[in-house]
Parts: sequence; C-alpha cells; structure tokens
Amino acid sequence: MRRPQAALAFVLWITCLAWIGGCASPGGPAPAAKGSPLPPHEAVITEIASTLTADAHVVTIQASSPLKYTAFRLSDPLRLVIDFVDAAFAPTVQDITLQQGAIHAIHPRFLRRERIARVEIDLRQDTPHKITQQAGKVTVTFSPLTMARAPSPRVPPRQPLPPVSPAAPPVKPTEEPKPEKPVQEVRPAEQPAPPLPHPPVPEPGPSPEAAPVQEPGLVAGTSPQVPVPPAPPPSTLSLGTFPPPAERKARTLEGLRVKKEPELTRVRLFADGKIGAYNVIKQDQPPQVLLSLPQMVNRLAAQEVPVQSPFLERIVIKEEEEPLLVFVLPPTAGYKVYREQNQLVLHFYTAPSPVSAPPLAEQVTPPPSPPAPSPVAPQKAAPPSPPAPSPVAPQKATPP
Repeated sequence: MRRPQAALAFVLWITCLAWIGGCASPGGPAPAAKGSPLPPHEAVITEIASTLTADAHVVTIQASSPLKYTAFRLSDPLRLVIDFVDAAFAPTVQDITLQQGAIHAIHPRFLRRERIARVEIDLRQDTPHKITQQAGKVTVTFSPLTMARAPSPRVPPRQPLPPVSPAAPPVKPTEEPKPEKPVQEVRPAEQPAPPLPHPPVPEPGPSPEAAPVQEPGLVAGTSPQVPVPPAPPPSTLSLGTFPPPAERKARTLEGLRVKKEPELTRVRLFADGKIGAYNVIKQDQPPQVLLSLPQMVNRLAAQEVPVQSPFLERIVIKEEEEPLLVFVLPPTAGYKVYREQNQLVLHFYTAPSPVSAPPLAEQVTPPPSPPAPSPVAPQKAAPPSPPAPSPVAPQKATPP
C-alpha cells in the first residue's frame, strides 16, 4: 500500500509545480534579447522647404516630433548651421539649390556618431535671421536689407471744386490794353565813301599741326583703359569657431585660422580642449603634408581652402570620421608643428637648400717656364776719342 500512495503524492507534487509555473510565467518580464539594435531617434526630419517673398526668405523644417537644436554662423564661406540633437533625416530630404534670394543652397548632413542632423544654409550676403519653433516645425526667417521697402509719402486728398450754377453766363476774361510802342523817326544815314580796291586775301584753312592725332586702336574722344590688377588675397583666413582654452582633453576640432606673414605662413587649429596625439606624414610627390587627429571629431565641413602664399598653396579638409587635413606645399617649403594650450600650430616656410660639396679643382699642368738669362758683367763705356786733325795744304814761299 505504500508504493501507490507514494506515486500518487509525487504526481500531485508535480502537478502543483506546473500550475504555479504557468501562473507566474505570463505576468513575468521577458528576458532581453542579446544584440538588440540601438533605440530609434526621437525625431525624424521629413521635409525642408524654402519660400521667397517680397520681404523675406523663409526656410521651413518639418519633423515628426519637437526638435532640440543649436545654431551658429560661419564666415568662410558665409553660412548658418543648425544642429538638431537626437534626430535623423527621412530618405526624401535632399540638397536644395536656389537661383535667387538671400539663400544660395541648403545641405542636410547626418553625423552618425553624435546622432545629430545638421542643416547648413549657404548665404549670398550677411543677412539677419530669426528662428521660431512650434511643435515639430522650425521656421528660419531671413530679412534681406536689399529687399526692404521705404515708406511711401502720404498725399493729401484732393479737395472737390465748387459747383458751377447753370444760370450764370460765362465770363470772358478781359484783356488788358497793351502799351503802345513809341514811334521813332528814321532818318536816312549818310552813305560812306566807297572803299579802295584791295587784292583778295585767301581764307586761312586748318593747319596740319592743329589736327588731332588719333592713336591706333582708340576711338576719338575716349581715354585708353588701363587694366586694373586683381586685388591681393586676404592675409588672414578663418573657419569655424574659436573656443577658449580648457583643461580637459580635446574631443572635437572646432576652427581653423591662417595668417600669412612675409617670412612664413602660420596655421592654427582650435579644439575644445588640449590636443593629445596627432599624426603627420610628409610626401614629396606631390609635395604635401597630411595631418590626422585620432580620437577626435571634425566640426569643419569638407572643403578646399585656397591660401596662395609662397609657402602654402591650399588646405584640403577631408570628410572623414576623424579630422584629416592635407596641406599642399610648393616644392621648396618646409614645416614645423607646435602645441599651444588648446591649439596645434603649424609653421610653413622656405626650407634651406642642402649644402653640396664643392667640386674638385681640375689639375692643370703649368707651361714650362723659360730658362733664366745668364748674368752678364756690366761693361764700362769707352771715353770718346779726340777729333782727327784736318790736313793743311803746304804754302809756297814768295821771293822778296
């Protein structure tokens, strides 16, 4: 009898456990699956539109939910940048190019690592703007100064003319009598004596010296056009923002400033903190310097900045996750890199030419020297000989 009772108790115990587990499992939390995707963005920008009116230029940004944004301006090139935090763009949102108005183009850019939806608005002129938000709609209004209208002067209303009674006859204007002109007596003038006959004098014609001389290639009455030389490029170029020094480690590259001096060109890179490690690679063909900042984020837009100095031709900013800048140099330029607080400073200058060994002098065999003359004893000059006596003819004696 003990075995059937033990088996029955075991079956009842198993049934109670199954009933308790079935009651607890529907209401319990389900375990989280491994490798689940990241949470979706809070807002999705579905449309960007531009409207041009007589008084303003309006950009409308429509999203699925309210947006959180920060806005700032950049000067080179002139543009307004709006960053929407924890937002993304719908696939239908594309670049917009405008032919007139204060806005030149609108570029949507998505920063995947920071989860930021950036809208860059390129401007044709420095125009004040105003940003307003209503639910999931952000409106940016530009009021161009050139489109402002002056107030029209107020013209007083015209007063009605008094009515004319039909019974009154028309009044003719009276003509004032004109004063009579005094009559002058005309007396016959005395006729002068006839002039003596003179030979005809030819009329003077235009002298050839007084004729205007026209230069070839010019129209008479116009001045020659002197070609105006192009304006020199500015000595200082700036991009982005320039934050103050901070003690924390740098995370983002915020700005760039170029200053051209007579003996060198100085480039300063500004970050939000102290810049740590950096990589520099020098290439000879073509001559250029590659600078990368690992573990940092680039806030500068991808573009090419012309410098046009004797030591640095241009700077190319690559669109990479990490900041990558390419400095294109002339063949004779050199460089140095320094750190100053939250800045990385690069100097570009003319590198000294390598010193070459002087060429070996050619060995030239000198021509044989002529033999030295043998010494000659000095000779004394002989005294002059006395003059020979002249012959005397014999004289004959005369007789006494």
